[in-house]
Amino acid sequence: MLAGLPNLEINLESYNKVTDEGIISLVENCPQITKLNLKSCTKISDQAISSIVQNCPNLEEIDLSWCDISEKSVFSLANHCPNLKKVGLRSCYVTDRSIEALISSCAQLLSVSLQWCKSATDVTANAIAGGCPQLENIDIRGCEKITGQGMIRMIESHPKLQSIHFKRCDAVADQVLMAVSRNCPNIRILNLRGCYRSNENGQDNITNTGILQIINSCPLIEQIDFAWHSYLSDEAVIAMAHNWQGFKSADLSGCLNITDKSINMLKENEVIVRQY
Repeated sequence: MLAGLPNLEINLESYNKVTDEGIISLVENCPQITKLNLKSCTKISDQAISSIVQNCPNLEEIDLSWCDISEKSVFSLANHCPNLKKVGLRSCYVTDRSIEALISSCAQLLSVSLQWCKSATDVTANAIAGGCPQLENIDIRGCEKITGQGMIRMIESHPKLQSIHFKRCDAVADQVLMAVSRNCPNIRILNLRGCYRSNENGQDNITNTGILQIINSCPLIEQIDFAWHSYLSDEAVIAMAHNWQGFKSADLSGCLNITDKSINMLKENEVIVRQY
């Protein structure tokens, strides 16, 4: 039934009974697949990915998050899927060298999602900085080995960024936020959840100074996550309400210095506020 349909988009997210054999049969009969979501299909391995890339030459999007794959699958994507625009590899075993190959081969990438790929280092950051010129989304949540300088290089190389996820990246500091404010005027989603830390000298890595630069330079922000940034002030939150005309949602959990004054202003502007 599906074999004759063009530009197939197939979503099998969380279908835990899907096996390599099932995927191999699917792609052999439906080579016109362009978008394939296998997120949380835990029985999928490198064997299935090998068949996907060999049978689906027009593949543009694939999400392999939480699949039991290795760097071999990333190399397969790099070698066979030059038209890739979006790739999701959350919590997969990937290496710097496999991401380098992917970025080098897939010049049309718009979105790279590497959440919790803990082996990724500045080698990966440098590869992203040097490739995929159309990139709109960077997601390196939990990639603790990527430094602030690596983040800055990625940001400075991609002025079209609309979504940045740095959740639980300890290296985020005011310098990183300054780079966002200088280079990313189109940013709409910014996730800094849990990034607030004190450095070895006891000083805050992120301060209201960095946040205010973002607020004043990035007017299109719609969603922000500042959870557990205890330094955040009413002044900054009020500035968000005034400056971000399309502001839709904010997670301010654990922001202990803000008061009802700024929260009520957000709610008056119909911003969805999350606190706990």
